[in-house]
Amino acid sequence: MKLVKLLLATMGYLLVFIVVFTVLTQVIDNFITDDAIRNFASFFGIHDAEGILDLYQNTAMVVSALLALGVTLLCRLHIRRKLRTIEQGAE
Repeated sequence: MKLVKLLLATMGYLLVFIVVFTVLTQVIDNFITDDAIRNFASFFGIHDAEGILDLYQNTAMVVSALLALGVTLLCRLHIRRKLRTIEQGAE
């Protein structure tokens, strides 16, 4: 039974990560302008179109993944804290 709970919790956290990652990627895509992308790439000395696109995609994915991981960990901490409170109240 403990293995089933662990599997369901893992699937839930994975689902939260995927949803938050997708939303954050779309938010980044909507707020970053073409000018900002070019300036960011030129800071690293990248001036060709393919290099700019690669840098932008890689950066957006890394930022989205880190933020999604943070949100997922906060959800996990919140759930554990709530469960601990419920268990203490039942005693």
